[in-house]
Amino acid sequence: MQKPKVLKPSPNLCSGPLFHNCFNCSHYPECKQNLELYSKVPFQIMDYFMSKVGPMSWAVFSYINRRATFDDHNPLHARCYLKYKEITKATGAKTIEYHVKKLVKWRLISHTVIRKSDGVTVKSINLFIVNWRLIWKQMRDERQKMEKKSS
Repeated sequence: MQKPKVLKPSPNLCSGPLFHNCFNCSHYPECKQNLELYSKVPFQIMDYFMSKVGPMSWAVFSYINRRATFDDHNPLHARCYLKYKEITKATGAKTIEYHVKKLVKWRLISHTVIRKSDGVTVKSINLFIVNWRLIWKQMRDERQKMEKKSS
């Protein structure tokens, strides 16, 4: 049986995330902003909904979730403003309206179209609210109730 190869940092490449050494890496100032940007979804939400909504709808959800801000002090918490063209470009999905309706049906997101008119032209943008935190809390509360009943 062969021993697995041990990865060693290369002086030419970033040695940070693979080696848990970001703060000592010479590229840290360049990477800092990207290292702070991440998207988390609990396994329970992923396991339950991913197969139900399908791969392209899940890609659309993942992009919307990634673009939403989850800073508790931000008034736009769990919200983002996107155009369908932007979602299409990022995910490759062609029928965004169909995927958005499916995600709304499963309550993973809420969707509102905001329209502004200057009398001549009408501009619209989509407000998305990501709801998985509420669903996850409900799932967790139900599980705790069931555990109390069985105890």
